[in-house]
Amino acid sequence: MTFQIMRTVPLIFNGFAKILRSIVFVLVLLLAFLLLVCSIIYIILPEVSALDLSNPTTTAFIELRRAEALQNGTDFQLQWEWVPLSKISPFIVNSLIYSEDNTFWIHAGIDWYSIMHALNIFWHQHRFVTGGSTITQQVVKNLYLSPDRNLLRKGRQFLLALEMERHLSKERILEIYLNIFEWGDNVFGIEAASKYWFNCSASELTPNQAVNLALIVPNPLRRDPTTPPLSFNRAINQLLLMLARDGIISDEMAIDELNIEIPSGALCEDVIYKMF
Repeated sequence: MTFQIMRTVPLIFNGFAKILRSIVFVLVLLLAFLLLVCSIIYIILPEVSALDLSNPTTTAFIELRRAEALQNGTDFQLQWEWVPLSKISPFIVNSLIYSEDNTFWIHAGIDWYSIMHALNIFWHQHRFVTGGSTITQQVVKNLYLSPDRNLLRKGRQFLLALEMERHLSKERILEIYLNIFEWGDNVFGIEAASKYWFNCSASELTPNQAVNLALIVPNPLRRDPTTPPLSFNRAINQLLLMLARDGIISDEMAIDELNIEIPSGALCEDVIYKMF
């Protein structure tokens, strides 16, 4: 009996060793494949460092809309006017950061927390969670990529976002973002959007106008910032209070713009406490 056990133990260990070698071999092949794919993607990536010195003359989304108009036999009337960050209202700059990417100033192009959160939900609830793209990733998507969703596009977006953060300042990334985003039908950039929706320049946007423009970003072709639905009231109020909290606007200005009843003499801090 003892002799049989002694003969069986090496066989078991040999079996485990073969399985382990097979697993290691597969992992090495997978790693090599991923490195090859990443290398190919990296080679075909556009050169983002040029954006530090010159503004883009077009974007992937502008060309997409142009192609759609040609296919539909309609005129393509592009509304687009570039303005420097210094001539853009701080109300819209900060509203966008609050609503789209509140870790913008500290991440390196990728919001790892959001990625891990999405993976955790998928693992436990077996469903995909959309969103979580940083402002840098949105710049990459609008400049270089298509709206299609696939792993190759995600890989390119991921690498380009890291490259963009490596070559450009946060302020430059913000300036590009505000100037290339689609804010309506053939309306690109915050200057054109301000004139189209509110008949003013980007530097003249009021806090309320800025907040409403920020909130149409997830679906700018279907939302109207001049007539926000009642369901937006809470989000509008929260953004206004965040602007007041950080000293971008005064407490009095925030309270004047809020879509809720404020008790006489109430402090902005009291309202913030109740809202959050």
